[in-house]
Amino acid sequence: VYWPAFLLAAKIELPSKVYGHGWILSDNEKMSKSKGNILDPIEIINQYGLDPLRYYLIKEVSFGNDGNISQDRLEDCINSDLANNFGNLCQRVIAFAVKNCNSLIPKKIEFQKDDLEILDKYKNNLDIIRSKIDNQDINFYNAKAQDLSFIKNSSKDVIFCHWALTLMDPIIPVLKTVKRILKNQGVFSAIVDGNSQSATGYLEIHNLIYKYVQKILPNYGLLELGDPRVRSLKTLNELIKKIFYDCEIKITPHVLTLREKPVFLAKAVSGFFYASLVLSSKHYDILVLELGDYFKKISVDGLSEFNLPVNRLVVKKN
Repeated sequence: VYWPAFLLAAKIELPSKVYGHGWILSDNEKMSKSKGNILDPIEIINQYGLDPLRYYLIKEVSFGNDGNISQDRLEDCINSDLANNFGNLCQRVIAFAVKNCNSLIPKKIEFQKDDLEILDKYKNNLDIIRSKIDNQDINFYNAKAQDLSFIKNSSKDVIFCHWALTLMDPIIPVLKTVKRILKNQGVFSAIVDGNSQSATGYLEIHNLIYKYVQKILPNYGLLELGDPRVRSLKTLNELIKKIFYDCEIKITPHVLTLREKPVFLAKAVSGFFYASLVLSSKHYDILVLELGDYFKKISVDGLSEFNLPVNRLVVKKN
């Protein structure tokens, strides 16, 4: 309200389009002077750099939704993504160039057909990105992430999709793409969530984690991730048969058992639940401590056990 009024008073033309982001939260709470949780962007930039902060916000804040920032999460992002992943990639590429190309980019490069197809695709995507932004369709990349049209038909011998299948929605296009790119006699294998009633003690751990996360984030869990058909043996079987109707299909329920000292088991088990991934570092550490206390109470001879229900899917293309 105030900003357009200021512009009108100054006789400055109003913008025809405005992009507005959600709240930037500090450790999952709105910033407030009274709470003392205000983060100064200038201080963050001076300590960590402008580009790392930009990368973190682009990665963590989906346009139109609230985003969370904390020093712990920012440092984890910088160490994990920028230093380990991208840093390691750059180091390997540069080392290869030094060793094999005298640190020089060849003036003449003979691209193969596959190289040109990939380059053309990314060149064309630049125009698509600009068009989407102009139309305020900022989150279109969620759909592009599942676009595998650049992979050739019948080109893959084996495809693994462990647990990721549980989160994909819509899932039908993904399954159709898997069938398209799988070679004859090729194998598609996936592990997805199983029946929570089939594994002793699983629901107790599930409820402990979700109760804690919802105490921090009350709205977590209101929106179910992925296609619910994947989580049931019956509906998963119907779904797979509909797509892979001419293939050999085998879906079997299993219970995976982890047995370890409570402190180590708590850390490992937290990684199996998506809910734990939305917590700040501080709250995640508290959750792991609570899990450790739970496992200590049920430990036998210093070891605790966790049972994870899964369904194993194997499809062989004829």
